[in-house]
Amino acid sequence: MQRRGEVLVIDDVIAIVEELVTLLSWHEVGAHGATNLTDALEVLTECPEIRVVACDVRLDRESGLDIIPRILEHPELRRRPFRFLFMSGDPMQVQHFPAASEHYILTKPVQPRVLMRAITSMLGPDADPEFGNDREAQGAQSIGASPHV
Repeated sequence: MQRRGEVLVIDDVIAIVEELVTLLSWHEVGAHGATNLTDALEVLTECPEIRVVACDVRLDRESGLDIIPRILEHPELRRRPFRFLFMSGDPMQVQHFPAASEHYILTKPVQPRVLMRAITSMLGPDADPEFGNDREAQGAQSIGASPHV
């Protein structure tokens, strides 16, 4: 049974958003997509079940990293616990995070299996059993994901 809306995918390329939302649905992980941070905040406001935000660092005219301060400034969203997954071609772009954020960093190109391991680990024990256990998450970390808490 699919749990809708647990992940928000943000990328400025709509085809990538659609591809990732489809990949997540194949693994019974509900997902929504957005192509910019303004739309992302709207989706987060409308979908209180979202727990993980998966975001490209480099968006068209903005930095994906700015999703954290924008959430923290939002009167409703700042009260909700989110985990963040950032994808970057340059790990040096993702050095400064608010201390309160829990996040992973994946270096591009990201293999679908690594992405699924990271996301299901972030969703917790109810995630897809093929991907969502601690050993799988550790495997994802060792092959390209950097967890930061």
